[in-house]
Amino acid sequence: MVEAAEADMGRVVDLQQVKDETCRDEEYQLLHECVASNGWADRKDLEPGTLQPYFRMRRHLSCQGDLVIYTCDERAPCLVFPASLRRTVLNNLHAGHQSRDSMLRRARQSVYWPGIDAEVEQKRRQC
Repeated sequence: MVEAAEADMGRVVDLQQVKDETCRDEEYQLLHECVASNGWADRKDLEPGTLQPYFRMRRHLSCQGDLVIYTCDERAPCLVFPASLRRTVLNNLHAGHQSRDSMLRRARQSVYWPGIDAEVEQKRRQC
């Protein structure tokens, strides 16, 4: 596991890589389909398990092409990242060994996934 984390260090994620990964990620494809068609259930517990973490912010999600965007009043629009790239993004956010607040601020400027704040906190504690 350490080797995998080290392999991600310093790796830059570009938009094409995100697009490629979203096409391979079944959870992301289901999310995109749901957001694009506004096909949310009336209650969170009626959603498939993979979509439940997104239910609370469903009104803040939109699609731009094949990508899902999270927009909230206090945040700039953020790209919702597929699970396969999240470790790399966390490593990039932490690359400068910044404080938790600095890492969260950087994350909130451009990326999003459910639970990102907790994952940033955990990454910071591991330092």
